[in-house]
Order: sequence, then structure tokens, then C-alpha cells
Amino acid sequence: MHSKAAALRVESVLDRLPEERYEAVREVLVKMLALSVWREHQDVKKVKATFWLVNQPSVIEFERGKAETLQPMFSFDFSLHDDQNR
Repeated sequence: MHSKAAALRVESVLDRLPEERYEAVREVLVKMLALSVWREHQDVKKVKATFWLVNQPSVIEFERGKAETLQPMFSFDFSLHDDQNR
């Protein structure tokens, strides 16, 4: 990210992706994010984007040794290619 404001905007979008009302645009948004990363790593042929919900333990649970747990929310697989080489 080039600024804290941009990072906050991306974080806000990512926080809202699991909502049902965004289901129709979820794949498009994730694909756009994957494409922006691919532009920096053009040797990559496939991207798997998985979003997880991180459940943090309470302070008391953490002090007792409980770790965070991860719950998968959604996942997308993309095959990337350079349109100029078609």
C-alpha cells in the first residue's frame, strides 16, 4: 500500500466481502486484487485466494495458552496468463 488511507480502504472492503449482499461482486473484487499482485509476479501461472476468519481468544484464554483459530470463509482459484501471448 502506498498510504495508510489506501490500506484502510482495502481493509474496509475485505471486511465486507463475506456479507451476503456482496456475493455477486466478491469474485470480481478478489480477482482484481489477485491481478494487481500478479502484475508484480508475472511468472506466476495460478493464484489461490482464500479468506479466513480469525477468532482471537479472550485475554484469559490467551493467558491459559489458547491460540487463535482460523475458519475458512471463501476461496477462489484463478489461472493467470498474459493476453498478449495468446
